[in-house]
Amino acid sequence: INVGDIIEGYTEDRGELIEMWEEADGLVAELNMPFFFTRGNHDVSNAMAKEVWLERRGASYYSFVYRDVLFMVLDSEDSPRPEAPPEIKEATKVYKKLQVEDPEAAKKMLAEFMKSETIVAALGDPVEFLEKQRAWIKKTLTENADVRWTFLFMHEPCWENPSESFKAIEQMLQDRNHTFFAGHLHYYDYDNINIREYITIGPAGASWHH
Repeated sequence: INVGDIIEGYTEDRGELIEMWEEADGLVAELNMPFFFTRGNHDVSNAMAKEVWLERRGASYYSFVYRDVLFMVLDSEDSPRPEAPPEIKEATKVYKKLQVEDPEAAKKMLAEFMKSETIVAALGDPVEFLEKQRAWIKKTLTENADVRWTFLFMHEPCWENPSESFKAIEQMLQDRNHTFFAGHLHYYDYDNINIREYITIGPAGASWHH
């Protein structure tokens, strides 16, 4: 189960987005097991990217039960986000080019980028879950009340700066054994909150931010 950001994204060119997904899907097709997708900000960075996601992936949140364990994939990109400012878009283009042509320069650029107070603040913005998704979460938990454990996967570690809507989700889970997994921050982190485990996965194939 992936925790999001399968593609680099951050382009409004439909052809380029499809090319990225074709490459990613080709790699996934070589696996000898099911692969479950989670939406990340890179995957659905703008309206065009969301359109391509819906065409290729369909649902942005879903669940399944395996060996009496409930697995829930949530969508932390559900709520509309502001468009990235032009300077960020331009910096992203330069960074992507440097990753191929000069990886060391790309690392230096990323290090400077992550020193920006604006960027650090944006990474910690509270994530809102819309009412429709919250209703689905409640219904899914009710229909699977007797499983032995519940694992929840999302892209952003929403517990770092929890919104009221995320607190409402935590409240729904308080009487069952559960564990949260997320990504987004590009470094590994482990939190134990009220005897529950919250685990932020490292960046996998992406660049380390810390």
